Amino acid sequence: MFTLPSYGYGIDSAKDAVSQMIPRMRSGKPPSLHSSDEDETDSRREYYQDKGTGEAWYYNPCYPSGYRVRSSYQANKAPMTMSYYTNWGGTGSFKECQYAITHRDKTAKKIGYPYFWKELDGPDLNKIHGNRLWAFGIFYDIMSGVGEIATGEAAREFFIADFERVAKEICEKPWKEIDANYPEDTQPREYNSDLCFSALYAHSYLTFGLGFDPQQQITIGNKLENIDIHWTLGAVIQHVSEAN
Repeated sequence: MFTLPSYGYGIDSAKDAVSQMIPRMRSGKPPSLHSSDEDETDSRREYYQDKGTGEAWYYNPCYPSGYRVRSSYQANKAPMTMSYYTNWGGTGSFKECQYAITHRDKTAKKIGYPYFWKELDGPDLNKIHGNRLWAFGIFYDIMSGVGEIATGEAAREFFIADFERVAKEICEKPWKEIDANYPEDTQPREYNSDLCFSALYAHSYLTFGLGFDPQQQITIGNKLENIDIHWTLGAVIQHVSEAN
């Protein structure tokens, strides 16, 4: 089976899609999911202003607390392409990030877009449930990056629920702690800011998206009988499927 998120190729597109709807979600007053010592009104605000520059920084629960980044994107508005940017200030809220991911795709379903994923040349999902699952690519990178898979280890057995456990642990850590201690493998440190979202997205994708039981066992690995399994295998399957 090979699946693809309906809103883009890869986890970066998923992150951008979820991030862009977060300000609207917050202004719509979702359940208050911040710590009890934070003011109720502030927990529902879309942004805060930098006291030095006056710039607006939008709250993003999927980035670690204390992390700030400016992301840019382009939109085609004939006859020209417009460039935009958004300042994001991380809050590291596991529950609100989870809400953003699932809320985004419930909205997509209501307006007629494919629900979270589409299957390409794969069997009926009902025939897969309960059978052995093997995941590679970003699934392996997440578990390796947080030290759940030892450096050089080809594969390890997990439960799908382990992605949620890892997400809770990482999302609660401040950015300084994450940046100082991760990744626990050879991945670039620039991916540290995405660990919270990536782990939570992986769990939501497998459970909320594909309907697998959180207690379903899953093998996470990047080698099969000493043959490397790289993320590019997914791209190859995609293009072959499209060609057929």
